[in-house]
Amino acid sequence: MNNTIPQGLRTTYLVHFVWELIFGLAGTLAAKFVGDIAGHPVRDVDVNMLLGVVALTFALGSWYAARAARWEQISLFTAMLIFANLVGGIGGVIAYFVPSLLGVESLPPVQLLVSVVLVLFGSAFTYFYLQVNGAKQPLIEAH
Repeated sequence: MNNTIPQGLRTTYLVHFVWELIFGLAGTLAAKFVGDIAGHPVRDVDVNMLLGVVALTFALGSWYAARAARWEQISLFTAMLIFANLVGGIGGVIAYFVPSLLGVESLPPVQLLVSVVLVLFGSAFTYFYLQVNGAKQPLIEAH
């Protein structure tokens, strides 16, 4: 098992930091305004504000992860981001193509764009996790 943090993972964390910072600030400070621009109506500003704060939390985590010295400091956070990005991204793609699952008629194209980016982040984090931990190691080890 290689415990060094690849430069590509650090770069992925920095790009993820910027992505989450943008979404976090937009959701926290201007959810309705940004939703109107994107063609995605915001009905519950309070929920969007809470999701914005969650995105800012992920941004902060990504900032610290990019600066970590040892893999052990970020392995769990990396596994969390794999789950959050892949499940959120795949769920978003499904919701875009089958919006009736959400009880809506259709979703704007920005939904698909965001979902694809999430899948790309999830895939990148998975790649680096397996690179560092070894493909035969489980994502989460019981101790």
